[in-house]
Amino acid sequence: MVIVKAVGYLTVAVGYHSYCSKANFCKANTSPEFGVAYLRQVLPKWKKLKAGVEGHGSPVLLVICPSALRALEEQQKFLKKSTCHMGIGTPSRILALIKSGHLGLDQLCAVVIDWNWRDVKHHRLVDAPELRTELANLLKTYIIPHIKSHSKCKIGIL
Repeated sequence: MVIVKAVGYLTVAVGYHSYCSKANFCKANTSPEFGVAYLRQVLPKWKKLKAGVEGHGSPVLLVICPSALRALEEQQKFLKKSTCHMGIGTPSRILALIKSGHLGLDQLCAVVIDWNWRDVKHHRLVDAPELRTELANLLKTYIIPHIKSHSKCKIGIL
């Protein structure tokens, strides 16, 4: 299966193959850029999905990346009062928001793992042991069970 080559570390840590079918995985992005074109591939009916979102704090798309932009408290306040179409954060930040009850997965239709982005030291999301562990924990504890119970939810590798 092609996805085994694309996810490397996650195969061992999560054992996704026993939880998800091949249909739950999108083709991996081959471009090193974070591309809108790839997100269109993952969620081709974005406008329709976005229009159907009700409630606060449960995004349609979740991008898991190696760096976060806002403080946790600001994100919690925002999620509590706002409709959220797309969430972006580190595995640790996303885990903290889910555990605190501020980030829900009930509207989630797609998860994109920002696999190819590298920081100034050329480290990817899975190169740092702590990030790799948190990513595996997030996938194993929340994302994979969600996908298992919502068969139309997709996973993409950016």
